[in-house]
Formats: sequence, structure tokens, C-alpha cells
Amino acid sequence: GDEGDHGSPSTTSSSGEESRLLGATVGAGRREGPATRTRALAILTLNMVTILWGTQHSVIKMMVDSGIDPSYLNALRFIVSALILSPYLPSMAPSTGSGGLSKSGKGLWVAGLELGVWCCGGFMAQAIGLKYTTASRSAFVLYLNVKLVPIIQSIFFQKSIGWKVWAAAATAFVGTCLLCYDGTKPNMGDALCSLAAVFSAIYIIRVGDFAQRYEASPLTAVSFVGVSVVTFVWASVEYEWNVAGSLPKTPKVWIMGLYLAVAVTAIPTIMQTWGQKHIESERAVVIYAMDPVYAAVFAHFLLGEVIGPQGIVGACLVVLAAIVSASAIGGGKEGLDDGRGVHERVSVDGGEQERV
Repeated sequence: GDEGDHGSPSTTSSSGEESRLLGATVGAGRREGPATRTRALAILTLNMVTILWGTQHSVIKMMVDSGIDPSYLNALRFIVSALILSPYLPSMAPSTGSGGLSKSGKGLWVAGLELGVWCCGGFMAQAIGLKYTTASRSAFVLYLNVKLVPIIQSIFFQKSIGWKVWAAAATAFVGTCLLCYDGTKPNMGDALCSLAAVFSAIYIIRVGDFAQRYEASPLTAVSFVGVSVVTFVWASVEYEWNVAGSLPKTPKVWIMGLYLAVAVTAIPTIMQTWGQKHIESERAVVIYAMDPVYAAVFAHFLLGEVIGPQGIVGACLVVLAAIVSASAIGGGKEGLDDGRGVHERVSVDGGEQERV
């Protein structure tokens, strides 16, 4: 009788457990709203970043076609970007930040300046290449950089990679060939954009070495300074130090240069750093795969470029290769931006590499 009046110990325990579960569910529900909104905003932000990246190929082509030298184009772009990111520039005195990574010191400056050299090579090859090829072809050819990273690591650093990565690289190569033979034969511009992809891949690999020792934000800022110095000296030597005589002559070209610096390089760096803190790496990579697609759309409307049926098939293969690569890669989110994308430390078939 007493047991029936007061309930069994098991019944009382069950009721308490249900109360605790209900409380936990309600608490999770309260947290889920802001978290879901933050995630949605992060996805929207990274899509905006990718759209901004997609505009750069057409803008660069319009600038080089207007007569501005690629060295001055990149000097203007990265000097302004470096100024915007100057709050992240480190001091020469060594100090350590979160996770034991160095956030200042001579070593960080040396690493960042080296990255600036590789980054400069990629952007210079791209800008010169756009004198001879279309903006849409340039975008898809440059997107080979992600697939070249594991291949270079396998050949020169004896790092094993899985069959999915090789399959993605082969698919991307076939797609690029279809693009380059779409309507016109491959030209010097295609070759230079392929060289830009190689420079970019080496840059990504070197980021993999440095990102284990240095924080990403100051490393990015120093690399922008490196690009600024190299391109400015290059342009000055080329024009016998007649800087004023080789600057853009029309407001339109200045506006396009500032657009590249602010809207395509500096601001997306900040937006991307925030966005990738709130979504999975794999989701981010799929979003970034749309970069060359947006580039082709902008090239059509801004420059009147048209990709034929064969080129469309090739473009689809390049994007498919990026998605296959994403499915073969899993891991962290910490990265470094070079104006086109964050390079993330990820695990690939048991080994580490960087990806955009």
C-alpha cells in the first residue's frame, strides 16, 4: 500500500530523468535559434565572398586591356589591402598567441614575406595571362591550384594521397582541356594562368609549413606587404622608377583598382575569417567551388564572353572535381587567405595538406 501511494523508486528515478532531459531540450532549443541564425548568416557571408572573388577576373582583364601594367595593378591592389590589414601586422619582438602559435617575431616576418613572393608570382602570371585569354577560361584554369597541391606533394615530398584525389585531379585536367579547346586553340594566356595555378599551389604548400608555427592573421598581413614590395619594385624597375608616369590615367581604372583592393581582397579576407568559424570545412569548399562559375557569369555580362557547349562540359567537370575533392577531405578550419580563398589545414587520407 505505501509503495503504491508514494510510487516505486524506479518510477521516481524515471520521472527525474525525464525532467532533466526536458530541461536540457528546452535549454538546447533556446541556444539553437541564435546558433542557427549565425550559421545561416555564415553561409550567406561565404557566398557573398565567393561572388566577390568571381568578379575579379573580369575587372583584372578590363584593367590590363586598358593599358595598366600588371605589376602596377597588383602593387595598387596589395598596397591598399596591406594598409587595411595593417592592424594585424606583427612586431619584430617574439610573442605567443592562442594554441602556442607565434603571433610576432622575425621568423613570422620572414615566413610572410616568402609567402608574398609566391603569391606575387601567381597574381602576376594571372594578370599577364589575362592579356591573351578570356576571363572565364582564366578562372577555371586557376582553379586547378587545389588539385595541384596533392600532386606536387606526392611527387616532391613523397606524401601518399588517395584515389579520390587522383580522380578529382584527372577530372579537373580533362575539364580544363575542354575549356581551353572551346572555340579557340590554347594560347599563351592559358599557359600563364596554368603557371599561376602552380605558383598558387606552392604557396598553399608553404602555408602548410608556416601555419603550424604562426597565427594566420599576421601571416596574411605580412604576405600582403611582401606582394606590395615585390610588385612595386618590379614596376619601378620596368618603368625606370618613373612611378608617376606609369600610374592609371583615368578615374575608371583607379576605381577598378581600389575595388580589387578593398572589395575583392581585404574585406573578403575579414568576412571569410568570420564565416569559416561557424560552418564545416566541407560546406565551405562546396561554396567556393562556385567561384569560377560566378566568374564566367560576370565575364558574360561585363565582357560579352560566351562559353560554348564543350566549354560548359569542361566547366562542370572542374566544379565536379572540386566537390569530389571536398568529399575526400575532412578536417579543421584554420586558414590563410591569398585574395582568392582560405587555405585550410586538413587531413587527406592520413596526411596533412592545405586547401583553398
